[in-house]
Amino acid sequence: MFQSALLVGSLVLLVAVLRHFGSSANEWTWERLLIILGMLPVGLLWIARNRPRQFDPAAVPEELLPSKPAPA
Repeated sequence: MFQSALLVGSLVLLVAVLRHFGSSANEWTWERLLIILGMLPVGLLWIARNRPRQFDPAAVPEELLPSKPAPA
């Protein structure tokens, strides 16, 4: 939840700054804005994928467990 609030707050702040300085924004500003807008879907997917979930320590998938040593 904190990451979502931080992302939304950052976007609101960005819009406020661009609205205030919009007439004096140069090419550099618009390039960075396009980069930020391009990364927005990645950020939202990251938040959705990493949201807190229930965790059962006893249910670890086999592929994540260390391999068993070969019998001697």
